[in-house]
Amino acid sequence: MIRNFKPQITLVSGSKGGVIKIWDFDSGDYIRRIKQKLKCRGMKIKGAKGLSGIQIKFLKERGAVD
Repeated sequence: MIRNFKPQITLVSGSKGGVIKIWDFDSGDYIRRIKQKLKCRGMKIKGAKGLSGIQIKFLKERGAVD
């Protein structure tokens, strides 16, 4: 049995803001968007003790504030 097979090729792009977009590569059509939920949004970290610079950066990228 012979079948015609055309794989669907998708392109995935992401942003620092936590948005992932999926595109159909052949047509260039936008398929869907996925938004990352920021678990740390609004968390106040000013004055927090024991956090390294990398940890503070990580938390801020996920919505924490000074």
